[in-house]
Amino acid sequence: MPFSHIGLFGIRALFAISGAGIIITVFMLYTLRRLVVRIAMFWNVMGLILIVLGLMPIWDVWKQFYDGVFFWPFIVVFFALVLGLMTVSIHMSTDILKTRELAMHISLTNLENEELRNMRKENE
Repeated sequence: MPFSHIGLFGIRALFAISGAGIIITVFMLYTLRRLVVRIAMFWNVMGLILIVLGLMPIWDVWKQFYDGVFFWPFIVVFFALVLGLMTVSIHMSTDILKTRELAMHISLTNLENEELRNMRKENE
């Protein structure tokens, strides 16, 4: 079986390191203004859950799946799903930030329009 030399400790370490990687990535994306607060908090919680899953000995219960063929595809699909959802979160956050900026521009344009109407009424 491929990767059989990793063992349960390796899988637990993989999950803990992945959780820390998610938290670090989210922090970097948030500081670069690529993620909004709510989405960043969601990913931080998911990273903490992965760290806890990696540190707890729950993998001893899953040993029966580890010996089977279906365990590694499960791990690969899980991490692919996390990567895909992270990409979707980045796109959602970018759209939310652009919508906020557009709303601010519309508000400023309406304010300027009101000022021009008031000036026109005063001049008439």
